[in-house]
Amino acid sequence: MMKQISTGILSFLLLTASAFASEVKATLHWADEQYYSFAVNGRVDRVLVAPGEKLQQGALLATLDKRPFDYAVSKCTAAINKIEPAVFDAKIDLDQAEELYERTVLSEVELQKVEVIYKTLVAEREIAQAECELQHWQAEQAELKAREASYVVASNIYPGLVVSEENKSAAVIQLASASKASALAYLDAQLAMQYAVGQPVGVIMADKTLRGRVQSIALQANEKGQYQLRVVFDYAGPLVIGTALQLKF
Repeated sequence: MMKQISTGILSFLLLTASAFASEVKATLHWADEQYYSFAVNGRVDRVLVAPGEKLQQGALLATLDKRPFDYAVSKCTAAINKIEPAVFDAKIDLDQAEELYERTVLSEVELQKVEVIYKTLVAEREIAQAECELQHWQAEQAELKAREASYVVASNIYPGLVVSEENKSAAVIQLASASKASALAYLDAQLAMQYAVGQPVGVIMADKTLRGRVQSIALQANEKGQYQLRVVFDYAGPLVIGTALQLKF
């Protein structure tokens, strides 16, 4: 008897699930879009990528003119090299002064004077080293590199562009993942309410069904009263944006 009831419940659940199962039209789109911009000011020297190009991880996207950065690094390195001998000599003087102080040949006041000279030089060296670290960091930021395998979606950076505080955030190269893709579907409110973020979805593409998940559902409808549903899935093939897909829930 229990077996018959369990079988009946299972059949009911399967029928209910199939009633809610549906296929939805969608289109292929980029996934995990990223925006690259320079963190430092300067003049763009080279742009090495173009929209539609596929890049490997670490690929160089664009560079600023490196000469000002190289000069700054050389200048701070020279400052460190200049002060090092003085620090070395001051340490020898301090060691000797401490020895004389222990032998009561030198007074505490005289020892403190030697110690102040040494500490002052050490502080100057630390300031120069910190400046050099900053200059090295700025020189590294003068290059934009892809953090992962990507497609170039768009760019408004061009050789000769002066990157400043005013336009720094607006001058960007837009990339998208080369290992994932997304499918966009537009649903009416009743249909959109049936789905949830994280829900597994089958993406039917070129007679193959790929496994995906709902990444987002728009909170507001567009001008047609439809809600955008985005599904993300693993895909490393060529991306032809706008290709028709089917989503199977």
